[in-house]
Amino acid sequence: MKYKIVFPIMMLAAIPLFAQQNDETDWLSQISRNNKELQSARQAMEGDILMAKSENNLADPEFEMEYGFQRPENGLELVVSESFEWPGMYVARKKHIDSRITAMEYVYQSKALSVLVEAKQLLIELVNINKRIALQQKIQDTEKDLLENYELGNEAGELSLIDVNKLKVELFDTENQLKQLYIQKRVAVDGLKALNGGEELENFNADLFDYTSSEVASADDCWHAYMALSPDYKVLKQNSDVAAQAVKVSKNSWLPSFRLGYKLQKEGPEKVHGLVFGVSIPLFSNRHKVKMEKAYEASNVLSSVDAEMKEEIKIRTKFAAVVELEEMIESYSSFVEDPVNFEILKKALDLGQLTLLEYLTEVKYFLDANYSLLDMKYDYQTKLLELTKYSLLDETGYFE
Repeated sequence: MKYKIVFPIMMLAAIPLFAQQNDETDWLSQISRNNKELQSARQAMEGDILMAKSENNLADPEFEMEYGFQRPENGLELVVSESFEWPGMYVARKKHIDSRITAMEYVYQSKALSVLVEAKQLLIELVNINKRIALQQKIQDTEKDLLENYELGNEAGELSLIDVNKLKVELFDTENQLKQLYIQKRVAVDGLKALNGGEELENFNADLFDYTSSEVASADDCWHAYMALSPDYKVLKQNSDVAAQAVKVSKNSWLPSFRLGYKLQKEGPEKVHGLVFGVSIPLFSNRHKVKMEKAYEASNVLSSVDAEMKEEIKIRTKFAAVVELEEMIESYSSFVEDPVNFEILKKALDLGQLTLLEYLTEVKYFLDANYSLLDMKYDYQTKLLELTKYSLLDETGYFE
């Protein structure tokens, strides 16, 4: 007796990719607005900015009073004064503070980018999980059809009980793997919710099935995008400017500071009014400070050059890996996703050329190959994200 088994699963490599217009940009924008870690970082940055600005405030006014007990008249002396530095010092310090504030903003942008990358990675993971679920569901449906037909054959005495039990074991394993995938999917969705400040994403589709298209033309394009958009690169460059401004502040600190005030002296009915003026010349307190700041400036420049060189090598290496992986996927897909593989196995099973155990073994071989292909595609998307992540801030409207 021949059993004509309908086998939709085993067209698995040809599982259609239904185009879905998923507004990932909107979801990432929601996360950038609602993420508690970013909100905390923003408040901390604003506090740091205000603290930096306070460094350029004038000193507090000073009030002194002396009261003397003497005969025949008591004496009183009152002094109100204000200390201030050379005007150029305030200008130099303001530029230094502004430069530091810019660096703080870039550090915050770097933090925001890391959160967006984490969210984007979860979306990639969600697509990968959904593809695996779709595959496992087709496997499950097919094994159920096989089991139903084999149970009929067993009742008719044409098939052995051992064949039926083997298929039941395979079906049990398939269902267990499917349960694990649904758990992973729940974890990914909960991860996105946590990144969104504990709130559900509006208009979110948890059944994403397609990776968003993203391409890079060359390693040079990736490198130029890094220099133009990367907050980490901007921090490196800005730190060099901060160090240069610190040198200017140190040079201005050689200039004198002043103290100006009003003085009142009173002895009995007589009053004497006067001015108080003082000059502080930093002959000793400023020694070695300019050389120190210049050393820091040189260190920052060298660190920036070194980090820039290493990052360029890293980006070009990643690009080469992405290109190689893309070629491997294209080559591997050409024969792994060929539905003829499963059609031949199906015919061999129907014609009795393969036993059930042999058939399941051969099918498992090609299933493993398809899972390997899904792993390669997931790895490709992850590596591609590392190269294209610098545009996420702009795409989500961070700079608007």
